[in-house]
Amino acid sequence: MSKTVIAALRSCVFYVAVTVLSIIWCPLLYLMWPLPFAVRRDFFRVWSYCVTWCGKWLCGMRYRFHGLEQLGDLPVIFFSKHQSAWETLVFPGKLPRNCFICKQSLLNIPIFGWGMRLGKHIPIDREESVKAFKQVIKQGRERLNKDKLSIVIFPEGTRIAPGEHPEFHKSGAALARATSYPIVPIAHNSGKCWQRNRFIKFPGTIDVIIGPRFDTKGHSVDDINHHCHDWIKTHMQKLENA
Repeated sequence: MSKTVIAALRSCVFYVAVTVLSIIWCPLLYLMWPLPFAVRRDFFRVWSYCVTWCGKWLCGMRYRFHGLEQLGDLPVIFFSKHQSAWETLVFPGKLPRNCFICKQSLLNIPIFGWGMRLGKHIPIDREESVKAFKQVIKQGRERLNKDKLSIVIFPEGTRIAPGEHPEFHKSGAALARATSYPIVPIAHNSGKCWQRNRFIKFPGTIDVIIGPRFDTKGHSVDDINHHCHDWIKTHMQKLENA
């Protein structure tokens, strides 16, 4: 039996496992809505740990996080590379108290989307760019100041194939400038195991590099984006050439 066929079979089992976990966890989250957000958040983190475990043992997608110990005071704004769905499943459990800026359509997915609605994420409609920009600033300020949540942003706007490094959208940098919260860049190579728009998951070790925080005070939106883009691109090239 070829390695591709084995990987396809293991991927099938993985998706079944994630579906079962979601069917169990998400309705329970709704039943827990009267409880404090911190309790519900920790319960969702358990789901993330379980999904990560399934990816590791069913598909061979192992991972290494570098630099978590240097995060320091929170909250912060994470600027992350986006190559697959892997980081959206793993980051809720591995990164400290966080929410995502995500596509509005994700919240409409049966069961999974129901659970996401209780996570204080910031859903945006990318077709309405002006409205989405204002929403990121308004709700992002609330998450950082009131909820004390870090925010995970994929500044490229969508999943990008390995080796590609498009310019960043401006909403994340505008949020950082408006709130003066620091940005922590993240580079990772999840795309080598979980390729964009592909069903099959391949075994391998995903390296996630957490960068030093960047003080955004006094910097323009373009300065912020250029600094973070250069840092992520440089470390992505190191991962891709390793």
